[in-house]
Amino acid sequence: MATHEGARTDLTSGIWAIALVAFGAFDVALTAAAVGTGVAAEAHPVVRAAIQQFGLVVLPVWKAVLLAGFYALYRATPRPYDVGVPLGLAIAGVGVGIWNVAVVVFAIA
Repeated sequence: MATHEGARTDLTSGIWAIALVAFGAFDVALTAAAVGTGVAAEAHPVVRAAIQQFGLVVLPVWKAVLLAGFYALYRATPRPYDVGVPLGLAIAGVGVGIWNVAVVVFAIA
């Protein structure tokens, strides 16, 4: 039987997994596809300039730096408030993912 701490760890790990998939991998893949095919443009001005200068390879590097920073924030935040970091990323990742899908769908329609 799992302890309360074990259940919390499992929940936090699950939230981190959603955050990594939605905010990390899905956003990078969808943005790379949309920008690479010319269907959409990157909205963030610094990332847009970096893509113009260095290409789409910037996207996973940018996302890895962001995720590392958020993980450092997670580690520095005391419990039980630390779960807010991956939870915020998961919510933002899902929201941005839905928005990006809508942008692409309406751009090609």
